[in-house]
Amino acid sequence: MDAKDRIIAEQRLLIEELRREVEELKLALAKATKDSSNSSKSPSSDIVKPRLRSSTTDRKAANGYLRSHPAEGYFG
Repeated sequence: MDAKDRIIAEQRLLIEELRREVEELKLALAKATKDSSNSSKSPSSDIVKPRLRSSTTDRKAANGYLRSHPAEGYFG
């Protein structure tokens, strides 16, 4: 077996290995992108994104807190 044949054999093995890896990655991607809208999974198995918390000032403003008016202004 000369150098060319050895290189060809190595490349054949590498190609087969890469093909298997591509197939595994395709399967992993298909599993990762499935949810209840495109599979037989129940909606409770969907990954729910956590709700983004609003800032403290946004919560206070929503609750009627007025930062521009000091407390003594209401009683004085």
